[in-house]
Amino acid sequence: MKILVCYNGSASSTAALEKAKHYAGVFSADVYVVTSITQTHEVKNQDIDRMDKASKELDAISGQFKAANILCNTRLLVSDLSSGENILNYAGKKDIDLIMIGITRVSKVGKLLFGSTAQFVIIESACPVLSVKHG
Repeated sequence: MKILVCYNGSASSTAALEKAKHYAGVFSADVYVVTSITQTHEVKNQDIDRMDKASKELDAISGQFKAANILCNTRLLVSDLSSGENILNYAGKKDIDLIMIGITRVSKVGKLLFGSTAQFVIIESACPVLSVKHG
């Protein structure tokens, strides 16, 4: 079994990591943890800082899974695609069996203006998606 965890640093995505550790132990699954960054313009220093921070977080996550004796692959996805498209493309390439994604309450106006990566992944995914709430 292959589990993909969408990680963005939020409390709900951290809860999804914990859920993935549990599932990996129960199902002897491999875990893939991804952070997606949409990059549609010229790269600036703040973008480089954001990518460096994400890479360091993914390295720390990899270490946590390694300490728990769970195979974990991490990947920073940077492209001009939306985060949801980026995540689903990666899931398809890796033949993922289950996607875990953290969810938070967003107002209807917020969804209208900014969209929802979790909503896109849940609706468009070819494989099952487990949504995880913090708290």
